Amino acid sequence: MILSLLLLSFLSFGFSLASLPKVWFPEYFETDPKFQADYPTWKGVVDQAFQDAVTLARVVVLTGNACDPAFLRYFQEQDYGFVQALFARIANVRPPKNTDTPEEVLAMLQNTNPADTLSPVWDKLLLSFLDYPKSPWDIPAGGSCNMQGVNGYLTYDGKAPREENDPARSDYPNVSGYLGMCPKAINWQTCVDLATTENPPDWARKGPGQDFTSGWSCDGLGDRDTGDMRTIGSSLLHEMLHASSLALRQWPELFKSNSVYSQVIDGGGQFGPQIADYKLAGSFPDPYGPFNAAKLAKFAKNSRTGYSQAIQNADNYVWYANSKYWSWKCKRPFGAAASEADNQFNEFRARGPPMYGQWNQPLPDS
Repeated sequence: MILSLLLLSFLSFGFSLASLPKVWFPEYFETDPKFQADYPTWKGVVDQAFQDAVTLARVVVLTGNACDPAFLRYFQEQDYGFVQALFARIANVRPPKNTDTPEEVLAMLQNTNPADTLSPVWDKLLLSFLDYPKSPWDIPAGGSCNMQGVNGYLTYDGKAPREENDPARSDYPNVSGYLGMCPKAINWQTCVDLATTENPPDWARKGPGQDFTSGWSCDGLGDRDTGDMRTIGSSLLHEMLHASSLALRQWPELFKSNSVYSQVIDGGGQFGPQIADYKLAGSFPDPYGPFNAAKLAKFAKNSRTGYSQAIQNADNYVWYANSKYWSWKCKRPFGAAASEADNQFNEFRARGPPMYGQWNQPLPDS
């Protein structure tokens, strides 16, 4: 049966040393005085986003159980093996036995050196801040930061690794996934990393010496899943879930059971089977955010595969991970989003730290 085959094959993986993704910034970030001073900070934001994305996946693997209300909020019971196995591949850690407390999970995270235990697939990924201009011209682009509302996008190169004499060869010939990050989009202007959300800076206070505004720290996150849980790391995790399809052709070490993944995830476009931004026909809203993603999980399962439609949608995985992470970090469960308003960010949080304001300035070649 698909369910049992998938779980057995996905969890029978080994561990190896691996490289971080490649990171690209436009040259002017290192040469233009207007951007030079903040380049190390922006580079740090991108690096931290990737580390946070992996941390979210690892907390899911280390704390998940099939009866968890957070899991059943965004998926259905029969999806559990598939979803956890997918996160285990991204996290590159084994599901534990009898890990019950936040302290035990923290110990496991601290004893796992992220740089030494990343999946080996990620060095085939390029994270580009804005559009990378030299992606191979003989493959279709997955999007552009010049498109309205685009937070990020993935371009897949099925011809990688490229030969030296290939006229379409980029500066990263071994890269098969070009993941563009769009800093002027809402998800980048209104988010910070996990640590800053947990331990807010002074600019997040209502005033000098006053309390923090809502949306900051465990106390400010409220009692249910909301947009304030979103971080830059969870936005990057969303794009990494799209990238999981690359494993079918270029990254076999990530998904050894290609046939199972292909059977349960819908196909489409240049990627073949891909966890997508899943859109339903009719008046149902696009399933972004905790409220809409949870509604998608309530639809009838696919009669052919036996899985829910929620496994097709990247944001269902993201919001399951967000809820799991903050439940673990804050040592209390969060309830379901109550309305579409919970998909949004707190208005004050959306002002962002001082450095984020500069992302709203016109950027060369953007």
